[in-house]
Amino acid sequence: MRSLSVGAVIVALLLSAVALSGATAIEHADTVADHVVDMSSWSATRIAAYRNRAPLKQKPEAILRIPSIGLVVPVFAGTSPEILDQAAGRIERTSPFGASGNTGIAAHRDGFFRALRNVKVGDVLQVDLPDATVSYRIVSTRIVDPSETGVLRATTEPTITLVTCYPFYFAGSAPQRFIVRATRAPNAEDIRLSRAHG
Repeated sequence: MRSLSVGAVIVALLLSAVALSGATAIEHADTVADHVVDMSSWSATRIAAYRNRAPLKQKPEAILRIPSIGLVVPVFAGTSPEILDQAAGRIERTSPFGASGNTGIAAHRDGFFRALRNVKVGDVLQVDLPDATVSYRIVSTRIVDPSETGVLRATTEPTITLVTCYPFYFAGSAPQRFIVRATRAPNAEDIRLSRAHG
């Protein structure tokens, strides 16, 4: 069996007849035999970077999903070019997954996060962690200047902030940032999966 990169996680979730979540998805990151990532809206530069990527030597911290727009992407610690060429990254100095506070996630606007152009307030955002799947509800989207780092400021409630360059189809270095803010969903939408039962 050939060695696979984290892109296999994405297709495992998309193509599997049984929905994988939490630790199951993370544990299966290296065991999927083949995969296909929908790059139909990606730029040629991003496709080339993804295809020429070097496998990461770490496992993802989480899997980010927004079902309404078909987004499924592994999230690693950090935002190095190596990470962002093949996944999303948890922004340095933001809250870790599973903790209270603001967890910032970045990805390229011409790759995985291009799908964010179709996101709407009210959409569900899910984070698969090793011990649970936690649901959030998107409460706002906005466009800011790159200097507006306050979007990553600590919060008292569990929050996910997605950050990507904007406009989505801008040629060259994009002048703004597209921000998606999601807060923890009410208990009825919070899906806790006990690994002891699975």
